[in-house]
Amino acid sequence: MAILHKNINNEADIHNPKWFQNANNGDYAFKNEKGQLESTDELLLPAALNFVDGSVAPPTTNTGDIYILSSGGSVNAGWGGVSLQDWVRYDGAAWNSITPQKGSMCYDKNADALKVFDGSAWAGLGSSFGKFGIADSSGAYTYYDDFQTALNAASSGDTVEMFTNVTVSSTSTLTLIDGVNINMNGYKYENTGSTNVNMVTLPSSATVIIYNGYFKRSGGTNLVTSNVTLDAFPSTNSKLYLRGVTFENTISTCLYIKGALVEGGTFIGNGASYSTLTDGPSTRMIGTTFIGTSSGHVGVNSTTLINCTSYANSGMAFYVGAGTLMNCVGESISGVGIRASTGNNILTNCTGASASNYGMRIGGNTSSIFTKAKGCIGFSSTNYGMYIENFAEVRNCAAHSSSLSGGFIKAGIIGTTHNKPRVYSSTFSSEGASGANADASVQIFNCDFISKYDNANGHGLTTSNVTGSSDPSILSGCTFQVENASANGFKNTIAGYETKIAACKFHGMTTSINDVNSNQMSNTPDTYNNILI
Repeated sequence: MAILHKNINNEADIHNPKWFQNANNGDYAFKNEKGQLESTDELLLPAALNFVDGSVAPPTTNTGDIYILSSGGSVNAGWGGVSLQDWVRYDGAAWNSITPQKGSMCYDKNADALKVFDGSAWAGLGSSFGKFGIADSSGAYTYYDDFQTALNAASSGDTVEMFTNVTVSSTSTLTLIDGVNINMNGYKYENTGSTNVNMVTLPSSATVIIYNGYFKRSGGTNLVTSNVTLDAFPSTNSKLYLRGVTFENTISTCLYIKGALVEGGTFIGNGASYSTLTDGPSTRMIGTTFIGTSSGHVGVNSTTLINCTSYANSGMAFYVGAGTLMNCVGESISGVGIRASTGNNILTNCTGASASNYGMRIGGNTSSIFTKAKGCIGFSSTNYGMYIENFAEVRNCAAHSSSLSGGFIKAGIIGTTHNKPRVYSSTFSSEGASGANADASVQIFNCDFISKYDNANGHGLTTSNVTGSSDPSILSGCTFQVENASANGFKNTIAGYETKIAACKFHGMTTSINDVNSNQMSNTPDTYNNILI
């Protein structure tokens, strides 16, 4: 008898088992519990090169290449007539597919992980069969492969949980939902897409809590108010509470916000203009940390910041215009620690520090629009601890420099226009120069000027860059202390720079006042020791 099934090359001559005609792609023969032959699903599929976005063209088209189309809104024409979630293999001319069954498994070579299909999405084995999930009242989870799908499926009061690191290349914004919280469980959500898109949006009138995670935008181009990681402009009356959450942008501005409250969180930006930009009334940030990795500033316009910290590379740690800072710290390597030189600004108990620029720069526009600083500290290693100009009002502050004068106090216009800064009960100190410099007409009351520079030029207070003034400066109730006896408490060598000096104290010098002009203080105290300055 001839052996019919030996060396048959023609597909049509091959005899197929009776179950084969109705079997699905990927099925195999199985001898069941009755000893009968039947087909069953092959749950372990051949390994895939990668799990990819089906809406994007195939990454490679080599014969035998295998992929899983695990994400995407639609199927790119390059894949042919396959479906999302399919296992596909290229035969040199076309892509052929196997539709996975619930429980199908495939090894992802790129992720070095075995993944399982839960009936709607692929996920790492042991990762609860989904990248995102929502628990019901009994604790049972419904799982989702897409972040926005999970958020949209949630109801107010629900928490969407994240079960693995997720990287997408998306042109869509992830929109937060009012009343829907997020627990990222320590995982990272990253968008690497090259198209400029805001990664996460906080809508108006929304209240959201996010726990323990990382949002990262690492694609697109460097822009100011778009391609940001968190877009909250405008987010009127919204509240975002961040608990152990970081937002990062490696290309552009990280946060753009107006009208919302943000509590907590860390924002890392790489924008050339701004690392973070806050704008508009009712914008409030509490207990937030900002990090600028490029030349961008943290721009604060008509915003209230409380207990916030900003670290900048070469930009200004805080650049304030008509803003309020309370208990904040701004530190920059080569930029200004805190600059509030225009607009109505209020700085309370803040610290500005810089390695090579001003620790703080404080000023104003007019006699009614200016910065008020109270209880603040300015420090610089190589520049002025505080640069105080124009209409600024400074009270109970301290300014220190390691190598330059502790402070520079300057009126913007010399003369009778009286756009002079006013300084009260503050301390200026230096280890490498005079305690402070004064320029033009300034008003200084009950302040301390201390130079620890053991040199004849280590004066308490000196003048500079003055060509003349018809409006004398005032030094009242101040204390001057120097390290070197040849230095002076107050020194002025500029003719025309006139000063009224009253009720001051001097320590450590041989000559207290060394002024080429006479003391313009002509009044004497009355019987109650009052004096008109």
